Amino acid sequence: MILRKASLFFLFAYLSIIPKEVSFSGNWFSEKNAFRNGFEFLQIHLHDGKFIFAKLSYNIEKQWEETRVLGIFDERDGKIELKPEICNVYATKKLGQRWVLIQGFDCDHINLQLTKNEQKIIISPSIGILNSVSLRRGKISSENTIDAIVVSHEKKIIQAWSLGMRYIKKGSSATLNGKGITILETVDSTGSFESTEKVQQGDIISITSQRTSDIFD
Repeated sequence: MILRKASLFFLFAYLSIIPKEVSFSGNWFSEKNAFRNGFEFLQIHLHDGKFIFAKLSYNIEKQWEETRVLGIFDERDGKIELKPEICNVYATKKLGQRWVLIQGFDCDHINLQLTKNEQKIIISPSIGILNSVSLRRGKISSENTIDAIVVSHEKKIIQAWSLGMRYIKKGSSATLNGKGITILETVDSTGSFESTEKVQQGDIISITSQRTSDIFD
């Protein structure tokens, strides 16, 4: 009996010092936000006290831009306080080409918060957006699975976006709505896929790949 109590004591003591994974952790995506002459998607990845918040936007005049905000976060009173440290804007004329850094800006003064709302999180305010934005959790099920969101498609060719896309290795596999699709090419945070399945913007592609690095590396 004494041995059992001692074992339980050390078990609870051990569990109390294990870093607890925040319920917010993982990949989260917004719905498509359409505006005059374009649209945008948001993604945020949170893990082990760090975050990457990104915005992919298309504008007829500026073409494609990606804003990336990196930093750390704290959980207080059921909310997540995001503390940006590095903020950059990248651009390309054609989605699928390498991003080119066009601007870096100071962002340590920006105050961002996350709150939980059922199966979604709400980020407020958002970079470049006055209103709060809801994001849904991706379908990621393991450290070797990467979520990507469909941002455009034409005939059989799909263009998808994900912060984890650069970790896709040769021999990886991808599924859309539970059915296999072909990976054509991945460049930086975008990828090209081929599928005969019906697809629409905002669908999530799941890609299984042996990753060797963390997304924050």
